Amino acid sequence: MFISKITSILYLSYFVLRLKLVCAEEELTIRYFLVGDGNIVLEQPFPLKRNQPMTVVWEWMSHDGLHKNITLVEKQLKRSGGGWNVERSDNKLITHDNFSLIINASRFENAGYFTCRLIKPYHGILKQYEVFAVKVVPNTWNSVPPGEDVSFSCTISKLSDAMSLQWLREVSPQQHKRNNIDELQINNTRYLMIRGVADDDVGQYKCIVQKKSTVEYSVLNNLTVKKHVYENYILYRPSVGNYMLNLICKSASCYEEAVWNWTPQSSPQENKQIASAVQDGNITVNIPDFGNRMKPSVINFDGKYFPLQIEPVLFEDAGDFACYFEKTKRTTITLITVKVSAESPMAPVEEGNIILTCSVSEVSKGVRLLWLGNDNKTVIKQKRLSDQERELALFIQNVSEEDHSRMCVVFQDNLPRALIYYHLKVKGEESAKCRGKGEDWRWGRTNSGPHRGRGGGPAVLPYPRGPVRRGRRD
Repeated sequence: MFISKITSILYLSYFVLRLKLVCAEEELTIRYFLVGDGNIVLEQPFPLKRNQPMTVVWEWMSHDGLHKNITLVEKQLKRSGGGWNVERSDNKLITHDNFSLIINASRFENAGYFTCRLIKPYHGILKQYEVFAVKVVPNTWNSVPPGEDVSFSCTISKLSDAMSLQWLREVSPQQHKRNNIDELQINNTRYLMIRGVADDDVGQYKCIVQKKSTVEYSVLNNLTVKKHVYENYILYRPSVGNYMLNLICKSASCYEEAVWNWTPQSSPQENKQIASAVQDGNITVNIPDFGNRMKPSVINFDGKYFPLQIEPVLFEDAGDFACYFEKTKRTTITLITVKVSAESPMAPVEEGNIILTCSVSEVSKGVRLLWLGNDNKTVIKQKRLSDQERELALFIQNVSEEDHSRMCVVFQDNLPRALIYYHLKVKGEESAKCRGKGEDWRWGRTNSGPHRGRGGGPAVLPYPRGPVRRGRRD
Protein backbone atom coordinates (compact mmCIF):
# COMPACT_ATOMS: atom_id res chain seq x y z
CA MET A 1 0.00 0.00 0.00
CA PHE A 2 2.77 2.40 0.96
CA ILE A 3 4.65 1.70 -2.29
CA SER A 4 1.45 2.19 -4.27
CA LYS A 5 0.88 5.60 -2.65
CA ILE A 6 4.45 6.66 -3.35
CA THR A 7 4.07 5.59 -6.96
CA SER A 8 0.87 7.58 -7.29
CA ILE A 9 2.47 10.67 -5.74
CA LEU A 10 5.50 10.42 -8.05
CA TYR A 11 3.32 10.02 -11.10
CA LEU A 12 1.12 12.98 -10.18
CA SER A 13 4.21 15.08 -9.51
CA TYR A 14 5.57 14.13 -12.93
CA PHE A 15 2.24 14.91 -14.55
CA VAL A 16 1.95 18.33 -12.87
CA LEU A 17 5.54 19.17 -13.84
CA ARG A 18 4.89 18.10 -17.41
CA LEU A 19 1.69 20.13 -17.46
CA LYS A 20 3.49 23.24 -16.15
CA LEU A 21 6.18 22.87 -18.80
CA VAL A 22 3.57 22.54 -21.53
CA CYS A 23 1.61 25.56 -20.28
CA ALA A 24 4.76 27.64 -19.91
CA GLU A 25 6.26 26.84 -23.29
CA GLU A 26 3.14 26.25 -25.39
CA GLU A 27 2.03 28.98 -27.76
CA LEU A 28 -0.89 28.97 -30.12
CA THR A 29 -0.35 26.48 -32.92
CA ILE A 30 -1.68 28.05 -36.13
CA ARG A 31 -3.52 25.93 -38.68
CA TYR A 32 -5.38 26.84 -41.89
CA PHE A 33 -7.97 25.06 -43.95
CA LEU A 34 -9.64 25.75 -47.28
CA VAL A 35 -13.41 25.47 -47.07
CA GLY A 36 -14.52 22.33 -48.86
CA ASP A 37 -11.02 20.85 -49.04
CA GLY A 38 -11.35 17.87 -46.68
CA ASN A 39 -11.01 17.85 -42.90
CA ILE A 40 -8.26 19.08 -40.59
CA VAL A 41 -6.80 17.05 -37.71
CA LEU A 42 -5.67 18.59 -34.42
CA GLU A 43 -3.34 16.11 -32.79
CA GLN A 44 -3.53 15.17 -29.14
CA PRO A 45 -0.97 17.06 -27.02
CA PHE A 46 1.24 14.13 -25.93
CA PRO A 47 0.82 10.49 -24.92
CA LEU A 48 -0.96 10.44 -21.56
CA LYS A 49 -0.27 7.83 -18.90
CA ARG A 50 -3.21 5.48 -18.51
CA ASN A 51 -2.72 4.26 -14.95
CA GLN A 52 -4.47 7.23 -13.30
CA PRO A 53 -8.05 8.50 -13.72
CA MET A 54 -8.33 11.84 -15.48
CA THR A 55 -10.81 13.92 -17.49
CA VAL A 56 -9.79 15.90 -20.58
CA VAL A 57 -11.94 18.16 -22.77
CA TRP A 58 -11.64 19.94 -26.11
CA GLU A 59 -13.13 23.44 -26.01
CA TRP A 60 -13.93 25.79 -28.90
CA MET A 61 -14.42 29.54 -29.32
CA SER A 62 -15.40 30.63 -32.82
CA HIS A 63 -13.73 33.48 -34.70
CA ASP A 64 -17.06 35.17 -35.33
CA GLY A 65 -17.66 35.44 -31.57
CA LEU A 66 -21.01 33.64 -31.68
CA HIS A 67 -19.71 30.63 -29.75
CA LYS A 68 -17.53 30.89 -26.63
CA ASN A 69 -15.98 28.15 -24.49
CA ILE A 70 -18.09 25.41 -26.06
CA THR A 71 -17.16 21.91 -24.90
CA LEU A 72 -16.88 19.80 -28.05
CA VAL A 73 -15.90 16.50 -26.53
CA GLU A 74 -15.20 15.32 -23.01
CA LYS A 75 -13.35 12.09 -22.33
CA GLN A 76 -12.70 10.35 -19.08
CA LEU A 77 -9.98 7.80 -18.46
CA LYS A 78 -10.92 5.37 -15.69
CA ARG A 79 -8.39 3.21 -13.93
CA SER A 80 -10.46 0.08 -14.49
CA GLY A 81 -10.31 -1.03 -18.12
CA GLY A 82 -7.72 1.58 -19.09
CA GLY A 83 -9.80 3.07 -21.94
CA TRP A 84 -11.33 6.46 -22.76
CA ASN A 85 -15.05 6.86 -22.16
CA VAL A 86 -16.75 9.56 -24.24
CA GLU A 87 -18.94 11.67 -21.96
CA ARG A 88 -20.27 14.05 -24.63
CA SER A 89 -19.48 15.15 -28.17
CA ASP A 90 -20.69 17.71 -30.74
CA ASN A 91 -20.66 15.71 -33.94
CA LYS A 92 -21.83 18.63 -36.07
CA LEU A 93 -18.43 20.26 -35.75
CA ILE A 94 -15.97 17.46 -35.15
CA THR A 95 -15.25 13.81 -34.87
CA HIS A 96 -12.49 12.33 -32.76
CA ASP A 97 -9.95 9.58 -33.09
CA ASN A 98 -8.36 8.48 -29.79
CA PHE A 99 -8.06 12.03 -28.52
CA SER A 100 -7.18 13.91 -31.70
CA LEU A 101 -9.81 16.31 -33.00
CA ILE A 102 -11.01 16.10 -36.62
CA ILE A 103 -12.67 19.34 -37.73
CA ASN A 104 -15.27 19.45 -40.48
CA ALA A 105 -13.68 21.73 -43.09
CA SER A 106 -16.85 22.17 -45.13
CA ARG A 107 -18.05 24.96 -42.86
CA PHE A 108 -16.39 28.37 -42.75
CA GLU A 109 -17.95 29.00 -39.32
CA ASN A 110 -15.94 26.16 -37.73
CA ALA A 111 -12.80 28.32 -37.53
CA GLY A 112 -11.63 29.58 -34.16
CA TYR A 113 -9.68 28.65 -31.03
CA PHE A 114 -9.48 25.01 -29.97
CA THR A 115 -8.14 24.22 -26.50
CA CYS A 116 -7.31 20.80 -25.10
CA ARG A 117 -7.82 21.18 -21.36
CA LEU A 118 -7.25 18.90 -18.36
CA ILE A 119 -10.02 19.30 -15.77
CA LYS A 120 -9.29 16.31 -13.48
CA PRO A 121 -7.29 15.68 -11.33
CA TYR A 122 -5.87 19.16 -11.96
CA HIS A 123 -6.85 22.10 -14.18
CA GLY A 124 -4.53 23.15 -16.95
CA ILE A 125 -4.17 23.73 -20.68
CA LEU A 126 -2.51 20.91 -22.57
CA LYS A 127 -2.61 22.36 -26.10
CA GLN A 128 -4.05 25.38 -27.90
CA TYR A 129 -4.72 25.82 -31.61
CA GLU A 130 -5.98 28.73 -33.64
CA VAL A 131 -7.58 27.45 -36.84
CA PHE A 132 -8.24 29.87 -39.71
CA ALA A 133 -10.76 29.17 -42.45
CA VAL A 134 -10.10 30.49 -45.97
CA LYS A 135 -12.83 30.61 -48.58
CA VAL A 136 -12.46 31.48 -52.29
CA VAL A 137 -15.58 32.35 -54.32
CA PRO A 138 -16.29 30.92 -56.75
CA ASN A 139 -14.53 27.78 -55.60
CA THR A 140 -14.53 26.46 -59.18
CA TRP A 141 -13.00 28.72 -61.83
CA ASN A 142 -14.72 27.90 -65.11
CA SER A 143 -13.41 29.05 -68.46
CA VAL A 144 -14.81 32.44 -69.41
CA PRO A 145 -15.56 33.87 -72.87
CA PRO A 146 -13.12 36.51 -74.12
CA GLY A 147 -14.23 40.03 -73.26
CA GLU A 148 -16.24 39.11 -70.18
CA ASP A 149 -15.51 40.55 -66.73
CA VAL A 150 -14.72 38.20 -63.86
CA SER A 151 -14.59 38.79 -60.11
CA PHE A 152 -13.29 36.59 -57.31
CA SER A 153 -13.23 36.86 -53.54
CA CYS A 154 -10.90 35.48 -50.88
CA THR A 155 -12.13 35.57 -47.27
CA ILE A 156 -10.40 34.63 -44.06
CA SER A 157 -12.23 33.96 -40.79
CA LYS A 158 -10.09 36.44 -38.84
CA LEU A 159 -7.67 39.15 -39.97
CA SER A 160 -5.43 40.65 -37.31
CA ASP A 161 -3.42 43.85 -37.72
CA ALA A 162 -0.28 41.87 -38.49
CA MET A 163 -1.99 39.85 -41.24
CA SER A 164 -3.00 40.72 -44.79
CA LEU A 165 -4.71 39.12 -47.76
CA GLN A 166 -3.32 39.53 -51.28
CA TRP A 167 -4.03 38.36 -54.81
CA LEU A 168 -0.90 37.52 -56.82
CA ARG A 169 -0.26 36.07 -60.25
CA GLU A 170 2.76 35.18 -62.32
CA VAL A 171 3.04 36.87 -65.71
CA SER A 172 5.01 35.04 -68.40
CA PRO A 173 7.36 36.98 -70.74
CA GLN A 174 4.94 36.32 -73.61
CA GLN A 175 2.04 38.05 -71.86
CA HIS A 176 1.44 41.78 -72.14
CA LYS A 177 0.76 43.81 -69.04
CA ARG A 178 -2.78 45.17 -69.07
CA ASN A 179 -4.34 47.90 -66.97
CA ASN A 180 -7.56 45.96 -66.41
CA ILE A 181 -7.26 44.67 -62.83
CA ASP A 182 -8.67 46.12 -59.62
CA GLU A 183 -8.40 44.89 -56.06
CA LEU A 184 -10.73 45.83 -53.24
CA GLN A 185 -10.78 44.86 -49.58
CA ILE A 186 -13.84 45.03 -47.33
CA ASN A 187 -13.39 43.71 -43.80
CA ASN A 188 -11.86 40.21 -44.03
CA THR A 189 -12.44 39.77 -47.77
CA ARG A 190 -10.09 40.60 -50.63
CA TYR A 191 -11.70 40.96 -54.06
CA LEU A 192 -10.07 40.59 -57.46
CA MET A 193 -11.71 42.12 -60.54
CA ILE A 194 -10.53 41.55 -64.13
CA ARG A 195 -12.20 43.59 -66.87
CA GLY A 196 -12.46 42.32 -70.42
CA VAL A 197 -10.65 39.00 -69.96
CA ALA A 198 -8.21 38.15 -72.76
CA ASP A 199 -5.45 35.62 -73.42
CA ASP A 200 -2.97 37.84 -71.57
CA ASP A 201 -4.99 37.30 -68.38
CA VAL A 202 -4.74 33.50 -68.54
CA GLY A 203 -2.69 31.90 -65.79
CA GLN A 204 -2.46 31.00 -62.14
CA TYR A 205 -3.79 33.31 -59.46
CA LYS A 206 -3.00 32.93 -55.77
CA CYS A 207 -4.77 34.26 -52.75
CA ILE A 208 -2.11 34.48 -50.05
CA VAL A 209 -2.27 35.05 -46.32
CA GLN A 210 0.68 37.09 -45.09
CA LYS A 211 1.83 37.73 -41.55
CA LYS A 212 4.62 40.24 -41.08
CA SER A 213 5.69 39.82 -44.74
CA THR A 214 5.80 36.02 -44.43
CA VAL A 215 3.44 33.89 -46.47
CA GLU A 216 1.48 31.73 -44.05
CA TYR A 217 -0.94 30.09 -46.47
CA SER A 218 -2.07 30.34 -50.09
CA VAL A 219 -4.78 29.06 -52.40
CA LEU A 220 -4.03 28.51 -56.08
CA ASN A 221 -6.53 28.66 -58.96
CA ASN A 222 -6.18 28.72 -62.73
CA LEU A 223 -7.95 31.17 -65.06
CA THR A 224 -8.66 30.00 -68.62
CA VAL A 225 -10.39 31.71 -71.55
CA LYS A 226 -12.65 30.10 -74.12
CA LYS A 227 -11.69 30.22 -77.76
CA HIS A 228 -15.11 31.30 -78.99
CA VAL A 229 -18.04 33.41 -77.80
CA TYR A 230 -21.55 31.99 -77.67
CA GLU A 231 -22.82 33.34 -74.36
CA ASN A 232 -24.74 36.47 -73.45
CA TYR A 233 -23.36 38.44 -70.52
CA ILE A 234 -23.43 41.77 -68.67
CA LEU A 235 -20.61 44.29 -68.40
CA TYR A 236 -20.45 47.23 -65.99
CA ARG A 237 -18.43 50.32 -66.87
CA PRO A 238 -17.99 53.63 -65.01
CA SER A 239 -18.81 56.59 -67.20
CA VAL A 240 -15.70 58.43 -65.99
CA GLY A 241 -12.01 57.62 -66.04
CA ASN A 242 -11.49 56.74 -69.73
CA TYR A 243 -12.79 53.21 -69.33
CA MET A 244 -12.80 51.03 -72.42
CA LEU A 245 -15.50 48.63 -73.61
CA ASN A 246 -14.30 45.68 -75.69
CA LEU A 247 -17.04 44.05 -77.76
CA ILE A 248 -15.81 40.58 -78.75
CA CYS A 249 -17.54 38.40 -81.35
CA LYS A 250 -15.66 35.23 -82.23
CA SER A 251 -16.61 31.99 -84.01
CA ALA A 252 -14.96 28.69 -84.93
CA SER A 253 -16.54 28.75 -88.41
CA CYS A 254 -16.13 31.26 -91.23
CA TYR A 255 -18.91 33.64 -92.26
CA GLU A 256 -19.16 36.04 -95.17
CA GLU A 257 -20.84 38.90 -93.32
CA ALA A 258 -21.05 40.29 -89.80
CA VAL A 259 -22.79 43.21 -88.09
CA TRP A 260 -22.96 44.78 -84.64
CA ASN A 261 -26.34 46.23 -83.61
CA TRP A 262 -27.00 48.48 -80.63
CA THR A 263 -30.29 48.91 -78.75
CA PRO A 264 -29.90 51.92 -76.43
CA GLN A 265 -31.18 51.39 -72.91
CA SER A 266 -32.83 54.81 -73.13
CA SER A 267 -34.68 53.83 -76.37
CA PRO A 268 -35.42 50.09 -76.24
CA GLN A 269 -37.57 50.28 -79.38
CA GLU A 270 -34.57 51.28 -81.53
CA ASN A 271 -32.11 48.84 -83.10
CA LYS A 272 -29.17 50.61 -84.70
CA GLN A 273 -26.44 49.05 -86.83
CA ILE A 274 -23.16 50.44 -85.56
CA ALA A 275 -20.62 48.33 -87.53
CA SER A 276 -20.56 45.90 -90.46
CA ALA A 277 -18.03 43.83 -92.35
CA VAL A 278 -17.61 41.36 -95.20
CA GLN A 279 -15.05 38.56 -95.20
CA ASP A 280 -11.52 39.72 -96.10
CA GLY A 281 -12.79 43.31 -96.27
CA ASN A 282 -12.49 46.36 -94.06
CA ILE A 283 -14.73 46.85 -91.03
CA THR A 284 -17.10 49.78 -91.48
CA VAL A 285 -18.08 51.77 -88.41
CA ASN A 286 -21.20 53.96 -88.31
CA ILE A 287 -20.19 56.90 -86.16
CA PRO A 288 -23.31 59.08 -85.52
CA ASP A 289 -23.89 57.78 -81.98
CA PHE A 290 -20.33 57.14 -80.82
CA GLY A 291 -18.20 59.43 -82.98
CA ASN A 292 -14.48 58.75 -82.88
CA ARG A 293 -14.87 56.88 -79.56
CA MET A 294 -15.67 53.68 -81.43
CA LYS A 295 -13.24 51.82 -83.66
CA PRO A 296 -12.55 48.24 -84.78
CA SER A 297 -9.80 46.33 -82.98
CA VAL A 298 -8.63 44.80 -86.29
CA ILE A 299 -8.53 46.23 -89.80
CA ASN A 300 -10.00 43.36 -91.80
CA PHE A 301 -12.70 40.83 -90.99
CA ASP A 302 -11.37 37.28 -91.43
CA GLY A 303 -14.79 35.67 -91.24
CA LYS A 304 -14.35 34.58 -87.61
CA TYR A 305 -13.24 37.50 -85.43
CA PHE A 306 -15.21 40.76 -85.29
CA PRO A 307 -14.14 43.01 -82.36
CA LEU A 308 -15.00 46.62 -81.56
CA GLN A 309 -13.73 49.10 -78.97
CA ILE A 310 -15.52 52.05 -77.39
CA GLU A 311 -13.37 54.47 -75.41
CA PRO A 312 -14.15 56.31 -73.26
CA VAL A 313 -17.49 54.90 -72.17
CA LEU A 314 -20.26 57.44 -71.53
CA PHE A 315 -23.31 56.93 -69.34
CA GLU A 316 -25.69 57.08 -72.33
CA ASP A 317 -23.83 54.20 -74.06
CA ALA A 318 -25.80 51.75 -71.92
CA GLY A 319 -27.81 49.15 -73.81
CA ASP A 320 -27.62 45.82 -75.63
CA PHE A 321 -24.90 45.15 -78.19
CA ALA A 322 -25.74 42.17 -80.45
CA CYS A 323 -23.35 40.53 -82.91
CA TYR A 324 -24.64 38.66 -85.97
CA PHE A 325 -22.63 36.43 -88.29
CA GLU A 326 -24.81 36.51 -91.37
CA LYS A 327 -28.28 35.89 -89.84
CA THR A 328 -27.04 34.00 -86.77
CA LYS A 329 -26.86 35.91 -83.48
CA ARG A 330 -23.58 34.98 -81.81
CA THR A 331 -23.70 37.02 -78.62
CA THR A 332 -25.51 39.83 -76.82
CA ILE A 333 -23.53 42.02 -74.44
CA THR A 334 -25.54 44.18 -72.06
CA LEU A 335 -23.66 47.30 -71.00
CA ILE A 336 -24.71 48.86 -67.69
CA THR A 337 -23.05 52.19 -66.97
CA VAL A 338 -22.35 53.71 -63.55
CA LYS A 339 -21.90 57.33 -62.51
CA VAL A 340 -21.47 59.49 -59.43
CA SER A 341 -22.85 63.00 -59.26
CA ALA A 342 -22.64 65.73 -56.61
CA GLU A 343 -25.31 68.17 -55.57
CA SER A 344 -23.04 71.10 -56.58
CA PRO A 345 -20.18 69.43 -58.48
CA MET A 346 -18.57 72.64 -59.74
CA ALA A 347 -18.75 74.63 -56.51
CA PRO A 348 -15.81 74.42 -54.08
CA VAL A 349 -16.55 72.65 -50.83
CA GLU A 350 -15.39 74.80 -47.92
CA GLU A 351 -15.99 72.89 -44.70
CA GLY A 352 -19.57 72.40 -45.88
CA ASN A 353 -21.99 69.59 -46.64
CA ILE A 354 -22.55 67.73 -49.88
CA ILE A 355 -24.66 64.89 -51.26
CA LEU A 356 -23.07 62.32 -53.56
CA THR A 357 -25.34 60.11 -55.64
CA CYS A 358 -24.17 56.84 -57.20
CA SER A 359 -26.48 55.48 -59.90
CA VAL A 360 -26.64 52.77 -62.54
CA SER A 361 -28.31 52.93 -65.96
CA GLU A 362 -30.17 49.66 -65.43
CA VAL A 363 -30.79 47.20 -62.60
CA SER A 364 -30.18 43.50 -63.05
CA LYS A 365 -30.94 40.76 -60.53
CA GLY A 366 -29.14 40.85 -57.17
CA VAL A 367 -27.47 44.27 -57.55
CA ARG A 368 -26.40 46.37 -54.57
CA LEU A 369 -24.68 49.75 -54.33
CA LEU A 370 -22.17 50.42 -51.54
CA TRP A 371 -20.51 53.58 -50.34
CA LEU A 372 -17.14 53.05 -48.63
CA GLY A 373 -15.44 55.29 -46.09
CA ASN A 374 -12.14 57.14 -46.42
CA ASP A 375 -10.20 53.94 -45.79
CA ASN A 376 -11.87 52.34 -48.85
CA LYS A 377 -12.53 49.28 -46.67
CA THR A 378 -15.48 50.10 -44.44
CA VAL A 379 -19.03 50.02 -45.75
CA ILE A 380 -20.86 53.09 -44.50
CA LYS A 381 -24.05 52.77 -46.56
CA GLN A 382 -25.56 50.21 -48.92
CA LYS A 383 -28.83 49.38 -50.64
CA ARG A 384 -30.26 46.62 -52.82
CA LEU A 385 -31.56 48.17 -56.03
CA SER A 386 -34.78 47.70 -57.97
CA ASP A 387 -36.20 48.98 -61.26
CA GLN A 388 -37.71 51.88 -59.34
CA GLU A 389 -34.58 52.58 -57.26
CA ARG A 390 -31.37 52.81 -59.27
CA GLU A 391 -29.30 55.07 -57.05
CA LEU A 392 -27.85 55.50 -53.58
CA ALA A 393 -27.23 58.93 -52.08
CA LEU A 394 -24.60 59.70 -49.45
CA PHE A 395 -24.70 62.81 -47.28
CA ILE A 396 -21.25 64.04 -46.23
CA GLN A 397 -21.11 66.61 -43.47
CA ASN A 398 -18.30 69.13 -42.89
CA VAL A 399 -16.09 68.12 -45.81
CA SER A 400 -12.44 69.02 -45.28
CA GLU A 401 -9.14 68.41 -47.05
CA GLU A 402 -8.63 65.33 -44.91
CA ASP A 403 -12.08 63.96 -45.78
CA HIS A 404 -12.99 64.66 -49.36
CA SER A 405 -13.10 61.38 -51.27
CA ARG A 406 -15.43 58.40 -51.45
CA MET A 407 -15.74 55.16 -53.37
CA CYS A 408 -18.94 53.70 -54.79
CA VAL A 409 -18.98 49.96 -55.51
CA VAL A 410 -21.46 47.99 -57.59
CA PHE A 411 -22.04 44.46 -56.27
CA GLN A 412 -23.90 41.68 -58.03
CA ASP A 413 -24.32 38.20 -56.54
CA ASN A 414 -22.00 39.22 -53.65
CA LEU A 415 -19.08 40.07 -55.96
CA PRO A 416 -17.94 43.58 -57.03
CA ARG A 417 -18.52 44.49 -60.65
CA ALA A 418 -17.46 48.16 -60.84
CA LEU A 419 -15.72 50.83 -58.75
CA ILE A 420 -15.92 54.61 -58.92
CA TYR A 421 -13.62 56.77 -56.81
CA TYR A 422 -15.04 60.29 -56.41
CA HIS A 423 -12.73 63.14 -55.47
CA LEU A 424 -14.47 66.29 -54.26
CA LYS A 425 -13.32 69.77 -55.08
CA VAL A 426 -11.97 71.37 -51.93
CA LYS A 427 -10.87 74.98 -51.54
CA GLY A 428 -7.39 75.42 -53.02
CA GLU A 429 -7.73 72.67 -55.62
CA GLU A 430 -8.00 73.49 -59.30
CA SER A 431 -10.82 71.08 -60.17
CA ALA A 432 -12.91 68.21 -58.99
CA LYS A 433 -11.99 64.73 -60.09
CA CYS A 434 -14.20 61.72 -60.54
CA ARG A 435 -12.56 58.65 -61.97
CA GLY A 436 -12.76 54.92 -61.98
CA LYS A 437 -10.60 53.28 -59.36
CA GLY A 438 -8.56 51.37 -61.91
CA GLU A 439 -7.63 54.27 -64.17
CA ASP A 440 -3.98 54.48 -63.19
CA TRP A 441 -3.66 51.95 -60.40
CA ARG A 442 -1.14 49.23 -60.65
CA TRP A 443 -1.76 45.79 -59.27
CA GLY A 444 0.80 45.12 -56.59
CA ARG A 445 1.65 43.87 -53.14
CA THR A 446 -0.13 46.11 -50.64
CA ASN A 447 -1.95 45.80 -47.36
CA SER A 448 -4.90 48.10 -47.81
CA GLY A 449 -5.91 48.36 -51.45
CA PRO A 450 -4.62 48.85 -54.97
CA HIS A 451 -1.07 50.08 -55.27
CA ARG A 452 -0.64 53.19 -57.35
CA GLY A 453 2.19 53.01 -59.84
CA ARG A 454 3.38 54.18 -63.21
CA GLY A 455 2.57 52.67 -66.55
CA GLY A 456 -0.54 50.76 -65.45
CA GLY A 457 -1.17 47.07 -65.72
CA PRO A 458 -0.60 44.26 -63.25
CA ALA A 459 2.84 44.03 -61.74
CA VAL A 460 4.96 40.96 -62.47
CA LEU A 461 5.24 39.26 -59.11
CA PRO A 462 7.09 36.05 -58.30
CA TYR A 463 5.37 33.36 -56.30
CA PRO A 464 6.21 33.73 -52.61
CA ARG A 465 7.08 30.70 -50.57
CA GLY A 466 4.54 29.12 -48.32
CA PRO A 467 2.07 26.24 -48.10
CA VAL A 468 -0.26 26.07 -51.12
CA ARG A 469 -3.74 24.62 -51.52
CA ARG A 470 -5.17 24.20 -54.99
CA GLY A 471 -8.75 25.21 -55.63
CA ARG A 472 -11.06 23.01 -57.63
CA ARG A 473 -10.69 23.02 -61.41
CA ASP A 474 -12.95 22.10 -64.27
